[in-house]
Amino acid sequence: MLTVSGVRLFRVMISKPIAQTKPSCLRQSRFHRGIRDREVFMRLFGRKNKRSDEPRPDKDDALDRLWENDAAREPDEEMPTHQLAAWSLVLRSPYSAWRGATSWLGGRPVVPIEFEWPRGEDGRPLAFLGQINFSHIGWEPTTGARPAGIPESGALLFFIGETVQLRVISRREFSQSGPIVPPEDHPELADYGFETQGKSFRYWPVDPEAYLDPAGGRPAFMPDRFARPEDWITNWGLAAVEAGIAIEGLTRELKSAEDYRQELSALSAWAQRAISEPPNAPINVDELTAAFKPRQDLAARMEKEEVRRLLTGAPEQVWHRLELKFNGLNSPPDFADVPDALRGFVEAWVARWRGHRMFGSGPPAEYCAPEVSDMTCLAAFGADDVIETVGETLVGLSVWCPREELANGDFSGAVLLHHHLA
Repeated sequence: MLTVSGVRLFRVMISKPIAQTKPSCLRQSRFHRGIRDREVFMRLFGRKNKRSDEPRPDKDDALDRLWENDAAREPDEEMPTHQLAAWSLVLRSPYSAWRGATSWLGGRPVVPIEFEWPRGEDGRPLAFLGQINFSHIGWEPTTGARPAGIPESGALLFFIGETVQLRVISRREFSQSGPIVPPEDHPELADYGFETQGKSFRYWPVDPEAYLDPAGGRPAFMPDRFARPEDWITNWGLAAVEAGIAIEGLTRELKSAEDYRQELSALSAWAQRAISEPPNAPINVDELTAAFKPRQDLAARMEKEEVRRLLTGAPEQVWHRLELKFNGLNSPPDFADVPDALRGFVEAWVARWRGHRMFGSGPPAEYCAPEVSDMTCLAAFGADDVIETVGETLVGLSVWCPREELANGDFSGAVLLHHHLA
C-alpha cells in the first residue's frame, strides 16, 4: 500500500459580493384562500412523515462564482486557448443500481484490513471524503489526454479536516478490501466546520464523466436544468407542489399579504388548476410561461431575495420539501416512495452540476492562496447538501499538488483549500 499525505492548509475567503440564496424554513403549510398543502401532498404522497431538519442554505450562486461558468463570459471576451481535461463527479441517480460502485463520495472507505486511518497534525482522525477509481479517470476522448502520474488502476482516497491526506490502494488490494468504520476517537464532522451530524458524510456513488475544461466552470454537457421554470416544471404534479410552496412562503414572507391579494389569488387559482390535472400529465409550456409572467413582474419589484426566489420558482424548496416528506432522502429506499410525477425532478436535481470534479482548471487565482499558483488542481468539491459537505459559509474545497510531484505519481505535497464566503 502506498501512503501519501499532505499537511498544509489554506483558508481562502471570498471577499467579492456574491449573491446567496437562503431558502426560508419550511413549516406546516397554510395555503392562501382555502388551498391547503394537504390537498397537494395527500394527492401525490398520501400520509406525511415528519422531519425536523430545516433546509440548508443554497450556495449555487457562490459556487458558480467560484468556478465561473463560461456562459457568463462577455461575448467579446477572449476564450482560453488551452483546455484542460477534467472529470466531473456526477452523483448517480437514486433509481440506478448502486451495488458494486467503485467510485463514491461520503460513506466509508473500502480498504485492506491492515489499513491505518489517517490522522491530522493534532492526532485526530481525519474525515473520509471519497474514494475514486483510477480506471474511471481514463483517456479524454477528444484530446486523448490522461493526467500524468495517475495509475490506470487502483483507487485514490481523500481524508480531510484541517489538512488533507491521500491514500492510494492498488487494484489487487482493492479486490481484497472491505469497508471500515471510523476510529472510536473520530471527531464529529461539526468539529471540522461542517453542519453535518455524525462522523461520516452521506454515501453517494459517483460516475466520472470526461470533458474539456477551459475555465473551471460548468461542463458543457451539464447545462443548468433549473434556470427557468419551463426547464424543470414539466408536469402538473410538479406545478402543484411548486405552487403550494410558493403560496405558503409568500404568505409568510410578505409583510402584508393583503397588499398582494390579487397576485396570491391568481397563484391560488393556478394551484387549483394544477391539482385538478393528472400529476403525470405533461404541462403546456405556454400556459406555464403565462402563469409565471405576473410572478416574475412582481419579483422585479421585491427587495427580499427569499420573496424573489419564491416568485420566480425555487427548485431547492421543492427538494427540501421532499426531504422533509421522505426521511431525508438518505438512501434508495427513501427515493422509492417518491411519486412517479416527481422522479424526473429528483434525478435532475441529484445529477446537476455540484462542483465535484477531478483535475481541470482550479478556481480563479483571486480565490486561491498564492502558494498554489504553480500547482495542479487535483480535485474540487462543492458545498453539497446531498452528500452533506456543507458549512455555514463554505462554498467548496479544492486539493492541489505540485505539478512535477504529481506527474511522478507523488501526492505527498497535497494542499487543501477551504473556500468561504467572507
